[in-house]
Amino acid sequence: MIALEQVEKCYASGEGPVQALSGVSFTLGEGECWGIVGPSGAGKSTLLRLMALLEEPTRGRVVLDGVCFAQSSPREKRHARQQIATVFQDCRLLSRRTVAQNAALPLQMQRLPRQEIAQRVEESLWQAGIAHKAGAYPAQLSGGQRQRAAIARALCQKPRLLLCDEPTSALDPQSAGEILELLRQINEGGVTMAVITHDMNAARALCPHTALLREGKLTQVGRTAQVLEGAFQPFAPLERGAL
Repeated sequence: MIALEQVEKCYASGEGPVQALSGVSFTLGEGECWGIVGPSGAGKSTLLRLMALLEEPTRGRVVLDGVCFAQSSPREKRHARQQIATVFQDCRLLSRRTVAQNAALPLQMQRLPRQEIAQRVEESLWQAGIAHKAGAYPAQLSGGQRQRAAIARALCQKPRLLLCDEPTSALDPQSAGEILELLRQINEGGVTMAVITHDMNAARALCPHTALLREGKLTQVGRTAQVLEGAFQPFAPLERGAL
């Protein structure tokens, strides 16, 4: 579905260029669920922005369905971005909008018909298990409920690709487990997924495949059990929540 081919990403700074990613090649196939695991500063957030088509690489290519994003027309780029949704650690819900109104926001920005928006919102809230809180405001929700609301907002867009940025790191163990189970169900429903995380346990529970990112480079890619077994010793602090 989406592939990064020898991608590099550099940012300018007062002390000179900063190399965030170097020589990254990675393919996320249709319907797959991958974990992107690494410590802080490894380049995970940069990789997510490139996969979300919010930025273009300094070198290399990002290819969606066989088409290089950089070579697409503005209309094609808008269409490509609409196929991708992101769920963030902090949920990014608007405090003055209800759960249903937050879910409707991206569809309103696309100027979809009101009836279609209402139908999509209702379906997504039920799928995310938050329909009973449709009229509640973010301040009235628990952490797990806020994350469900953010997931519902993403599902409203009917994405082909769902990117999750540390979706459970701010949650208690029970809520984290429930969110991981919800994401597993979404993936099994046909949505391709990439999960950016520090948490090896989350990767083990959700992702059949994992890519290990260090200092802007992919050091291991493969089946989760094999990748994380090899990374256990150097990444032991992550298991204890040191990052």
